[in-house]
Amino acid sequence: MARQYNFIYKQLVEDESDIVGNIAYSLYKADKINFIEDFKAKHNGSEPTEADFQPFHDICCMEANINRYKMQALNILQGFLDDTLSSTIKQVEKDLENDYKKELMGIVGKTTVKSFSWNVLQNIVGAFAFMLIMCAIVFLLKFSEHQYTFTIGGSGSAKLEVVKSTPNDTIVVPAQQNK
Repeated sequence: MARQYNFIYKQLVEDESDIVGNIAYSLYKADKINFIEDFKAKHNGSEPTEADFQPFHDICCMEANINRYKMQALNILQGFLDDTLSSTIKQVEKDLENDYKKELMGIVGKTTVKSFSWNVLQNIVGAFAFMLIMCAIVFLLKFSEHQYTFTIGGSGSAKLEVVKSTPNDTIVVPAQQNK
């Protein structure tokens, strides 16, 4: 008896570049292998005959099953593309971040991380310097309101006195006029 061929390949695959059709055909072939294995398990390891394949081929060639194979193929292809695109996006983002860091380091220069105690010391010195400057400003403003004399004695003693003066006690030297 001559072997009968099933022409499901032409129903699933439009041309050689039809990726979805080729995936759908491989799904059909996986179903056929499962059918053969189930048949062998039920019939003590004997191979199915052409007559045994006929119901399988009739069911697989129905329009609904052709569409099912194509939809499964589309889902597989979509999943593959999603995974590929996701990993490509992650790799591009990682490469872009590395390039950005290299570029930034080239512009800014290598930064160094200083210790916590060094930063605390800088803050204390800065606060102390600010306090000294503020005290000097207050001292100058306070002492500018009155006139003071500062006397240093021979035995190392010093004395600061407020000079009591009035506007009349001030000596004004008139400007000389050219003759």
